[in-house]
Amino acid sequence: MRLKALLFDMGGTLDTYHYDRESALAALPELRRILAKAMGTELALDDAGLLALVDRGEASYRRAREKDNVELPPEVVWRDHYLKDFGPLPDLAPELGEALAFIVDTRFYVRSLRPEAPAALEALKARGLRLGVASNVLSRGQVPRDLERYGIAGLFDAVLTSSEFGRRKPDPAILLRAAELVGAAPGDSAYVGDRVSRDVAGARRAGFAFAARIRNRYVEESEPREPRPDFVIDALDELVPAVERYERGETA
Repeated sequence: MRLKALLFDMGGTLDTYHYDRESALAALPELRRILAKAMGTELALDDAGLLALVDRGEASYRRAREKDNVELPPEVVWRDHYLKDFGPLPDLAPELGEALAFIVDTRFYVRSLRPEAPAALEALKARGLRLGVASNVLSRGQVPRDLERYGIAGLFDAVLTSSEFGRRKPDPAILLRAAELVGAAPGDSAYVGDRVSRDVAGARRAGFAFAARIRNRYVEESEPREPRPDFVIDALDELVPAVERYERGETA
């Protein structure tokens, strides 16, 4: 059976990322400036307190979103989770919420494109595959910015983020919509991600042709064993052989 589309997760799949305290500290002056604008006053926290506020906000929102896989707008997340102890902020503007989310997603974490990604994506395009991105992320701008920064944005037929769509993997809705955007049916599409709990599970629920998991050392020990991916790879240049095996009727 001929595969028509291959969709990708972003963080941990096309690129790798990890929290970096030094980078986070360097971003705090800008974060303070935007917070002061959003709140109408300076936030009386030292650097350690501000980092702790971000940590608590992330943990609070993570617990909430994992119950129903809803991705709230950044301004709502910052108002109801990060800044919930600082009084009501009914007028936190969307552009300020996005600015706060963008700083955390781009400056608190160091992100690097997997070195084999450009050539691997070009090889997949050469096979006639439609390529897309479907990624869980709070900031609306982080994924498009990084695809441009890496020089690979033009290789994708569609890019869909949970911040734009409102639902998160493993909810299959975001993957079904991404497949629709690249012009392929679920049964003619495959998905590549680094997490069993979100990526493989979401692809299974969406009825995709196959799910491939790429190993990511930052999440390896925390991932469940089920559902099992059809292919497990260490690098993106292993995808062309995986697609060939699928089209011959083979799996891992």
